[in-house]
Amino acid sequence: MTEHEMFKATIYPIDSDSNKVIILTPDYIFDEVKQDEAEQFIESVYGEEDFIDSLDQNKVHNIDTIVRVSSNQKTHIITVKTKVNGKKETDFLSIDNRERTEQFLQELYQYLKDDCSFQVKEYSRWTAAFKPLLALLIIIGSGVFLTWFAQEAQNGLSRTRVVKASVYYLYKAMAFIGPTGAIIISGIALLIGMAVLAYRVKNPPIMTFIKRNN
Repeated sequence: MTEHEMFKATIYPIDSDSNKVIILTPDYIFDEVKQDEAEQFIESVYGEEDFIDSLDQNKVHNIDTIVRVSSNQKTHIITVKTKVNGKKETDFLSIDNRERTEQFLQELYQYLKDDCSFQVKEYSRWTAAFKPLLALLIIIGSGVFLTWFAQEAQNGLSRTRVVKASVYYLYKAMAFIGPTGAIIISGIALLIGMAVLAYRVKNPPIMTFIKRNN
């Protein structure tokens, strides 16, 4: 992490193997900026507007548009949710280690504290398991339905039955994979869901939230 006093800006490395960084200023988050471009910006070779124009606009976040930031303290991934002209978007930032991630969140909150709240929430094992369990139930239900649907599809459409084009193509797809294929796909999804559940129960998250006040 590098701080520059010419104007308030902090550089956070994305990872040790990349030459790209994140720049945090009181007004913007610039993501996936090349190291040399970041240094030129910091040294005021670029004006801010020219610098913004030179970047991928999907990687420039005006902090006034941020509605929610969250991060699991056991990882170094940050989820940023923004809202621009009524359109909500979600982006993910990665900083090279957990300590710098925490520093980034603390600094970002200093810029947002007049309009946002800061919260750290430690999940219990049961709370951490809730969403994965719900996902497992959905997978099981979907698997049963798709297996039945595939069987019906292989039996063929009734000539007198009128269906929408989208349903027809679904029939064709399910007829192709058949009930065995549906069972295999559902089984793989179920195994993935069980692995996620086991991981969440074993490692319940400690979440940091920055939320815009209503």
